[in-house]
Amino acid sequence: MRDLIYLFHPWRSLAAQMIQAGEFPLWNAYAMGGMPFLANCQSAILYPFSLLFWMLEFATALKLFHFFHYGFAALGFYIFARKIKKNPGISLIGSILFAFNGYMLSRLEFVSVLGAIIWFPWIAVFTAPPIGSKKKIQTAALGITLTIAFLAGYPQIFILGATAAFLISLNGNAYLDLIIHWLKGTIIFLFCAAAQLVPTLELIRNSVRGGKGVAFTEAVTYALPIDSLFGLIYPFRILHNPDRFTGEKYFWIWSGWWGMAATLFIFL
Repeated sequence: MRDLIYLFHPWRSLAAQMIQAGEFPLWNAYAMGGMPFLANCQSAILYPFSLLFWMLEFATALKLFHFFHYGFAALGFYIFARKIKKNPGISLIGSILFAFNGYMLSRLEFVSVLGAIIWFPWIAVFTAPPIGSKKKIQTAALGITLTIAFLAGYPQIFILGATAAFLISLNGNAYLDLIIHWLKGTIIFLFCAAAQLVPTLELIRNSVRGGKGVAFTEAVTYALPIDSLFGLIYPFRILHNPDRFTGEKYFWIWSGWWGMAATLFIFL
C-alpha cells in the first residue's frame, strides 16, 4: 500500500534506528538531500504509540498499532455516547460504526491520520465543563488528550476533531464555564505540545505550502466530486469509479463511505 510502504515504514524504521543508536531523530539525511525529521509532524516521533516501532520490528508494531487504535476508537466512542445519556445498545452500535466505517478502515494505510482521528471521541468526553472535585483533573485530561491527538501527526484531522468536539460541547452547557474550561485545556495543550508544534510551524512557514501556497485549483484537485456523493451511502458505486487522474480502480479517496447499515442507523 502506497504511503504505508513509501513513507511510514521508512520514517518509523529510521526513527527506531536513530533512537536505538542514542541519537534523537531531529534530521532525516536520506530524503531530499536532507530535511527536518522531528518538524515533519507525520513522522510522529513524540507520539506515545511510536514506542511500538522503536521496540519491535515494523510488521509486529504495525499490527499492535492498529489493534490498539481501533480498540481505543470504539471504547472512546462508547464512553462518549454513555456520557451523553445514550443507552448501552445505541452506544455499542455507535462505537462499532465509528471504529469500523469505511473511512476508518481505509486509514490503515495512513497511520498519522488514524492516530489523530481515534482521539476525537476522547476529546469529546472531556469537553463538558468540569464539576466539583474533579474539575482540575478533567481540564488536565482535555489538554493532555488534545496533545496526544496532535502528536499523532495529522494537524488537519486534529483541528477538525477538536472543533467538532467543541461544537458538541455547546449543547446544554453554560458557555462561560465551557470557554474557561477550553482555554485552560488549550494552555495545557500548547505547553505540552510545544516541542512538536514550534518546529512544525517553522517547517510550514518555510515550505511551498506555507509560503505562496498551492493554487486553489490544484489544492482541490482530489476533492470528492459531486457525482460521487452517492457513494457515501452505496459503496458499490465506488467500485465503478476509478480515480480521475491515476486510473486506480480502488483509489483510497473513494473509500470514505458511511455504508448502507450506518446510513440506516443514522435515519433511525
